Amino acid sequence: MLAPGLSQPDQVRALDDRFRLPLVSAVLGTLIVLALTLPWFVWANDTTGGEFVRVFFWHHNVARFAGTSPTLASYPWWYYLPRFSVDFLPWTPALLALVGWGARSGLWGRDRLFRFGLIWVGVMFVVLSAAQFKRADYLLPLFPGAAIVLGCAAEAWVTSRDHPRTVWFASWAARATIVAVAIGWLVMTYAIEPAEQVREEKRAFAAAIRSTAPPPHEILMFRAESHLLVFHLGRPVQTLVEWHDLNDWLARPGPRFVVMPPEYLYSAHQIVTSRKLAVVTRLEDHMAGKPPRPLVFVRTTD
Repeated sequence: MLAPGLSQPDQVRALDDRFRLPLVSAVLGTLIVLALTLPWFVWANDTTGGEFVRVFFWHHNVARFAGTSPTLASYPWWYYLPRFSVDFLPWTPALLALVGWGARSGLWGRDRLFRFGLIWVGVMFVVLSAAQFKRADYLLPLFPGAAIVLGCAAEAWVTSRDHPRTVWFASWAARATIVAVAIGWLVMTYAIEPAEQVREEKRAFAAAIRSTAPPPHEILMFRAESHLLVFHLGRPVQTLVEWHDLNDWLARPGPRFVVMPPEYLYSAHQIVTSRKLAVVTRLEDHMAGKPPRPLVFVRTTD
């Protein structure tokens, strides 16, 4: 606890000193993390013949951010504006109104936690918007920061109200919103999500693939990302994105098996010169409806 005799500016400076991370601690903490984790990354990259760095670090980080991968779609910078507005409902209107009120009332300078939450949301939003490849679930780490901002601003707004009826109305509006959120969660969990899971089911497709290419045959995922399918396939599975890598992989002796999006079939027949490919089955053959991201399973025939 700070000394009560200190002036308010001295108290703020003392509080800042308590929470400032010393440079020595920051450097030492970084070195400890590197000492604990770097050997595993070096081992993983050596075991995979360099594929760990190429696929995990380069393809899934650098290429995703820069939009240089042909298998990853690019989205405009404003994509997350409507996405966050919809996903944060029903709290989005309250968040916008209360942040505007906080800016006018000087809450930024008075509330450290409110300031921390705004910086959290702002920095993450700018970084994610700068990335060329975007997904709705990338916004999930931003929601706790938005919740902090909303809570701090709501508390400050309520405590600044003089009229009891205003406080009563705000309290009951918050309760009603929470009940609506709970009902929405139940509907999403027991009605909407099960229907979506049926559309994303890959178990039957994986079983059909493994009936043709049982382990230890390797399945190549070419320009296709489906974590659920890979899970059901089991090892060994490899991922490639370049045509020359596909050509070299197919040129190896023995039967070869590939899963790819159907739009690449024509290009595969034109570009691949090492082997001939034939379609074995398609994802839609093992689903009740049309899959959101179709896939096709092919194999070498010579």
